[in-house]
Amino acid sequence: MKVEPGSTVPVIGIEREAVPKVEGRVREVKLNEGPDDARRARKALNDKLIYDNGSGALIGPTGNKLLVFPGRQQPGDPIYGPFNQPGAFDGVPIVIGGEHDPVPVHIEDQNGVLLCKASREVAKSLSPCLFTTWVRVRGTGRWYRDKDGTWEMKHFIIDGFTEIKSDSLSTALERLRSIPASWKERPDPLRDLKTLRYDPSEVETDPKPKP
Repeated sequence: MKVEPGSTVPVIGIEREAVPKVEGRVREVKLNEGPDDARRARKALNDKLIYDNGSGALIGPTGNKLLVFPGRQQPGDPIYGPFNQPGAFDGVPIVIGGEHDPVPVHIEDQNGVLLCKASREVAKSLSPCLFTTWVRVRGTGRWYRDKDGTWEMKHFIIDGFTEIKSDSLSTALERLRSIPASWKERPDPLRDLKTLRYDPSEVETDPKPKP
């Protein structure tokens, strides 16, 4: 509706029928619950206050603090990193290429888009999968932990990848069953597994069933 003089004080008007919903969202965010977009909005605003060396609060119509943004007053955890950590994840390439080497490669999954980089050779191998094929990319991520204790990956360098086959469940099970393994010769593999969990010394070394 307006911004009052002095420090930044936006005055917000809410339709009467929307008040219960807004109050509910504020209560949930205060408990670090509720929808992701609301919690992300709170964190984004608090991060800006930290950057500006300030703090703030959402004030109700009676002057009570509905939601506090501690900003620079937030003690927080120590920042760690960045660290390099090998890893892998799945997704579909939606952007491949650029002027430099390594080149940008964007991988999309159900949670969003991860910004990666890869050598031109790896990027060229990935190009047939663009927009069409799920892949499992392998490489090294650059991680750090912020003051809220949240781990964030800044970027990911792709070293290689594998196309993910869209086999049916029955086909996948058959392929798993065809893998050679010595435990298949055991008379009772499930019993062996249970014994290993509680007393490994009782597992028999002879895989042949007793008469």
